[in-house]
Amino acid sequence: PSGHMAEVTFMTVLYGKRFGWQAAMPLAIFSTFLGATFLNCNRHYLSQLVAGSALGAIFALAADKVIDNRLARKYNAK
Repeated sequence: PSGHMAEVTFMTVLYGKRFGWQAAMPLAIFSTFLGATFLNCNRHYLSQLVAGSALGAIFALAADKVIDNRLARKYNAK
């Protein structure tokens, strides 16, 4: 899987989960252009880009859960 796509998808999904999809739209556009560039320049196959994006999204959703749990513990403990 593409590590580049995993990283940029991680940032996009996590930012979107925390601040809303409108705030993440510029990152989503950047992610799309990055994937298209890698595909066009034969740097990655399409399957590698899809797998990297899936991994990045899964990690972002898991990180969002961790952040929510830690914030809940912090503010519910007081």
